[in-house]
Amino acid sequence: MLTDALLKTEADTIKNETVADANTATRVGQMLNDLISSKVSRGELITATGTDTYVATGPTGLVLADLFMVLVKFTNANTGAATLDISGLGTKSIVKSGSAALVAGDIPAGQILWLVYDGTNFQIASVGSGGDFVPSTRKINDMALSADRTIITRDNKGIVAGRWAMPWGSFISNLANKAITANTLYAFEVIITENCSFDRIAAMVGALVGGTTFRLGLYADNGSFYPGARVAGVDVGTLDSGSTGLKTNTIALSLTPGRYWLTLVSDGAPSLRGSSGTNIPSSFGTQDFTALTNGDFALGYSVAFAYAAMPDPFPGGASVLGASAFGNIIAIGLRRA
Repeated sequence: MLTDALLKTEADTIKNETVADANTATRVGQMLNDLISSKVSRGELITATGTDTYVATGPTGLVLADLFMVLVKFTNANTGAATLDISGLGTKSIVKSGSAALVAGDIPAGQILWLVYDGTNFQIASVGSGGDFVPSTRKINDMALSADRTIITRDNKGIVAGRWAMPWGSFISNLANKAITANTLYAFEVIITENCSFDRIAAMVGALVGGTTFRLGLYADNGSFYPGARVAGVDVGTLDSGSTGLKTNTIALSLTPGRYWLTLVSDGAPSLRGSSGTNIPSSFGTQDFTALTNGDFALGYSVAFAYAAMPDPFPGGASVLGASAFGNIIAIGLRRA
C-alpha cells in the first residue's frame, strides 16, 4: 500500500535528481499515478452502479494492488453474492468476515462501504447500516428457536437457515392455547439485528374453529414504538384454522436491522399457541411497577379491524395488550431462508 513515506521518497527522487534527463516522462507519470491511487485508497468516494455485478470508475491511472483501500457508495442493494469491477481492472468478489459470500441485503441501496483488496477479493472493512458488522444495541427483545423450539438466543444474531425469528417471550414459559377475538388485528414486536432473508411465516393452531381462517403479516415500526407501514409480500393469503397444527405461508422476504411487528387477524376465534402468564417479559416493560408480584407486562397491541388483507398502514388507536388481561404472546414465526 502506498504510504506518505513512499510518496515522499518518489517526490524527493525526482526533485533531487542531478543526472540530466533522468526525470523521464515515465518516472514522473508513475509518481502521479501513485499519487492518484493513494488519494483513492485514503477515502475519495467512488460510486458503484448495477446490482450484484457492480461497476465503478476510479481516477485515471488507478492500480489495483494488495491492501488497496477504497470508499464505495453503492447505488443499488445486493440480492445475493456480489462482485465489483473498478475501472476495468477486473471483476473481484465482495466478501465479508474474511471470505464469506454476501447474502441479500448485506449492501443496502445508498450504502457507503470501506473495501480492502486482499489480492483476491474486496473485503468489507466497515459498514454503516447493513451487513454483519453492524454494532447493535437492539439485541434484546427477540429470540431464535431451533426446530424443537429450544431457545437459542434472545435476538436474531446467528440464526441459520431453517430457524425461526419470533416475538421475544412467545416460547419462554407456560405454553398454552389462546383464543383470539374475531375481527381484531393483533401485533407483537420482533427485533431483527442483522440482514436476514426469510422464506416462511407461520403460527400454530392449538384449538380449531371449523370454517375459519386467519392471516399473518408484518409491519415496520413507525419510530414511536408502534406498527407503521406494512411490509410487502408477507400477507400472501389465508391460513386454515379449521384444523390444528402448524400453518405456514411461503414468502420471499429480506429485512434490514430494526424493530418490526408480526401481526394476526382472523374471521373467527381459533386458539393459537404461545406463552401464557402474567410474568412474560417484553420490551414494553411493566404496566404497574408496584405490582412486581404479578409483573403485568405489556405484550403487544390490538385494534378492531374487519377481517381482510392487512391494511397499510397499521390502524391508529390500538390498545396495549396487558399480560393480566390478555395473558399470551402469540408465537408467530419467520423462518430464515
